Amino acid sequence: MSAIAGLLRLDGHPAEASQIERMTDVLSHRGPDGRAILLDGPASFGHCMLRSTPESLKELSLIHI
Repeated sequence: MSAIAGLLRLDGHPAEASQIERMTDVLSHRGPDGRAILLDGPASFGHCMLRSTPESLKELSLIHI
């Protein structure tokens, strides 16, 4: 099973990569086949990918870390 994490800063400050990286580090056992993060202003998104089907081998991550 893949894993996702997100963070939205309501104080308007930009999201910090280190915060979402720590979150994906904790979830890395859920998706050992790749990790990605996306930062956009006060929002951040992290994904840990688990490739479990032949079709998933062709999927791409957003930004590799």
